[in-house]
Amino acid sequence: CWLLIDKNTLRPQRSDRLPAVIRYDPDHQALSERLEKLNAPDADFTGYIRQARYSELDVNRHLNNSRYVEWIMDCFDAGWHGKNRIRSFQLNFTEEVRPGDAVEIRKYDSAEPSGKIYIEGIKDKGTTAFQGEIGL
Repeated sequence: CWLLIDKNTLRPQRSDRLPAVIRYDPDHQALSERLEKLNAPDADFTGYIRQARYSELDVNRHLNNSRYVEWIMDCFDAGWHGKNRIRSFQLNFTEEVRPGDAVEIRKYDSAEPSGKIYIEGIKDKGTTAFQGEIGL
């Protein structure tokens, strides 16, 4: 999915209010299934703190989207990666991460019955920066 954002207010914008026409084909989708909203399970978690560094930023001075994946993968040690095969990966970006922002990466300890593991990033002010779900 794509979202149009006003660069000054950082708020979502409706495409019909833009000065140009954006073609939208509802029959052409990137994914065959609709992704569900992710919710943190009611379970214990382990966490660690990461801070956005200069080399991790994109041209807009936000954490580069590939770095979120790296932060999530760092929740697991090399032994885990050697024993497990990731079959699906969903990542929802919910709030920008800027230089110096401290983010607690939380990996919930129990996998769901479906074999999915939930991971989220919580900024120091308590807001959710991202949510992720790994399917095994």
